[in-house]
Amino acid sequence: MTEPYQLQIDNNISLLLHKFLYINKISDGSKLAAGTINGLVSICDLETGSVQFLDGHATPVRSVSFSPDGRLLASASDDKQIKVFDV
Repeated sequence: MTEPYQLQIDNNISLLLHKFLYINKISDGSKLAAGTINGLVSICDLETGSVQFLDGHATPVRSVSFSPDGRLLASASDDKQIKVFDV
């Protein structure tokens, strides 16, 4: 079994990347969103280190994108659905 990769972020946040398919950062650089193979979307606050998981897809999440103002996050999955979360 291969070991997962780790991403070290400036303020010591460590994310395991072996389950993430797509990662996107908010325009002001304060949050990172990732789509996972198990249908979850994770949002990491890069200033506090807190991680939030959003459920809503039944299959791998292939894309995540923040709205220009950072208030919304859209995700697209193999289940052929697009979800919009108020973050």
